[in-house]
Amino acid sequence: MKLIIPLLFFIGYFNLVIAQPKVQLTPFAERLDAPISMAATGNNTLYVVQRAGTIVILDNGQVSKTFLDISNLVSTKGEGGLLDMAFHPDYEQNKTFYVNFTAEDEEEMLHTYIAQVTVPQDSSSADPDSMKILMDIVQPFDNHNGGQILFGPDSNLYIFTGDGGSGGDPEGNAQDLLSPLGKILRIDVRPDTASAPYYVVPESNPFAFTDQALPEIWAIGLRNPWKVSFDRETDSLWVADVGQGLWEEISVQNIYEAEVNYGWNCMEGNVVYEECDETSSFLSPVYVYGHSNKENCEDPDFCGQSVTGGYVYRGNDYPALYGHYIFADFVSNHIWTLDTKSNSVTLQDDESINGVSGIVSFFEDPDGELYLVSLGGTIYKVSAEDVTTALGHESYEKISITPNPVSNELNLNISEFDKAQIFSMDGKLMNEYRSPRNTINVSALPNGTYFIKISKNNQRFVGKFVKL
Repeated sequence: MKLIIPLLFFIGYFNLVIAQPKVQLTPFAERLDAPISMAATGNNTLYVVQRAGTIVILDNGQVSKTFLDISNLVSTKGEGGLLDMAFHPDYEQNKTFYVNFTAEDEEEMLHTYIAQVTVPQDSSSADPDSMKILMDIVQPFDNHNGGQILFGPDSNLYIFTGDGGSGGDPEGNAQDLLSPLGKILRIDVRPDTASAPYYVVPESNPFAFTDQALPEIWAIGLRNPWKVSFDRETDSLWVADVGQGLWEEISVQNIYEAEVNYGWNCMEGNVVYEECDETSSFLSPVYVYGHSNKENCEDPDFCGQSVTGGYVYRGNDYPALYGHYIFADFVSNHIWTLDTKSNSVTLQDDESINGVSGIVSFFEDPDGELYLVSLGGTIYKVSAEDVTTALGHESYEKISITPNPVSNELNLNISEFDKAQIFSMDGKLMNEYRSPRNTINVSALPNGTYFIKISKNNQRFVGKFVKL
């Protein structure tokens, strides 16, 4: 454990301790063919993107069918392949989704393609012949393809590209406003458009009305973003960018702030990589860690060579993990959690984690629960300690809360209690009640997740609820 600052809240006689979560992994799906990312529809059907060019549907952890097969188009040359997919926000109506893949031309030059694919209304599989190309990006080298695509809370499609490869960004793509490489691109897709490019540029893009830059650019200065996610509670964009020779980095961007520069190749982490005219305007990472094989690695437990970004956990099943960003390193196989309140980082070391390798991505399902994807062929369900381990030193019994989520009144299965206390996830006492009734009005609470602790005689009861 490193840089851990315990959050202690002394409230009356009760010490509320918000503990660091202990992450555990449980195999969920096995014997997949180089899985590299996942996606889901609103009904929680899970899809697995496999690098060689197929997308399969999971049913109770088993492959039920092939959803898309474009292996005849895809090249896995270098770091390429079928790298990601994203369902349109109105997928249930328009049956449209998007893919990011690499393919070779006749001269064996690698290209990144962003494409639109549709599913026939009378089918549960996609039609490869329906593919329409939105973007064709030439890759000067075979590495640093980036590859992630996802729809943001603004319903625009975000496309994350690497700097084009080799080492050190020799072509200067990341800072070049006329290159799509080393960027976050942002487009408003139009699946019903009859002709290319099948999207428009949002007017809020920073270069939408200039001929001095590509209008699709939203942010610049990335080396090889792998992976990125939106925090579903704050809309913040978390970007893990693979380092050059010394530093891996994680940055957080307010997506409503345009024209952000992540700094590469002027900066690697917080250190100057190449002298540039202006460095003060670069977005500083919230966390960096050193390479295992370099002198800047002070503690091997907090080092690696290729960061794999994850998610801020906002699910309901594991309150101890709530508000923590989980991420990993592809080379060292370490898994860490970053407390978004304190920025403290904890090494996750558990029997269920040790031995897991090839951590290529994480995935958040529609309920906010997390999965880990190993390139070796296994997908793991992410879990953490139960709520009672985060509430201090006393023993508790669980209480039943209905409805949950709740908007107005909580109904409890305990009456004539001595005291009820409601705490926020960061340990703040929000309300205290002294009443024999078994209903509590919580309509004045801000939306969010809370703990409730009940005292009755010498007994203690605890539960968790979501206020909507």
